[in-house]
Amino acid sequence: MAQIKKKEMRQAILAAAYPLFRDKGYLKCRMNEIAAAAGTSVANLYVYFPSKLHLFYEVYSPIVTSRMMKLANEADSIGDPRKRLRLIFLTLWRDMPSEDNAFARNLMQAIVTAPPGVEKPHDPLRWLEGFTSNLIKACLPEHRHFLVKDSMISFLAWMAFDGFVANVGKGEDRDIDTIVEHFTDMLLGGPRVPPPATPIRAAKTRRKAGSR
Repeated sequence: MAQIKKKEMRQAILAAAYPLFRDKGYLKCRMNEIAAAAGTSVANLYVYFPSKLHLFYEVYSPIVTSRMMKLANEADSIGDPRKRLRLIFLTLWRDMPSEDNAFARNLMQAIVTAPPGVEKPHDPLRWLEGFTSNLIKACLPEHRHFLVKDSMISFLAWMAFDGFVANVGKGEDRDIDTIVEHFTDMLLGGPRVPPPATPIRAAKTRRKAGSR
């Protein structure tokens, strides 16, 4: 006899899985731990989610969707296109990779360790690319809208996001502000006033001067 799925139990599993993924990471988190935290059995867990990969995607998707909606609202409140673009890329490359105990790192672990041939439950990247393209397009003059027509710019932005996620906490000496400025310049295609030296850039300049 087939088991009847209950909405309350599904939500309890998702609620139990989130802090375990956040605190332990995808690789170290075990399905029996999630089942125990949700007050159910491992067998019942698989009634609701056929794999840990499926369960993680169900946990992560609303988190990243909500975060992007927050970004859209913040960007919409900024009138200056350059400042809006900077907000978008700083959020994607600096803020989101480190937020919530670098929760996004779980996604990379889940994808890399998925057994060959196992299909992802859905592909959030497609939605993220389209959403990000629209955010960027709203910042560009009309004659530069062609840059986001095929979503390749946003695809590149999310590939860079993966790279920044992978390096969270590893002490990478990268001046993200300068990277964002360069990317913003390329998209807007116009001159700008050079930004003031950030602490990282200033320190590099001093080191170079001292080595001469």
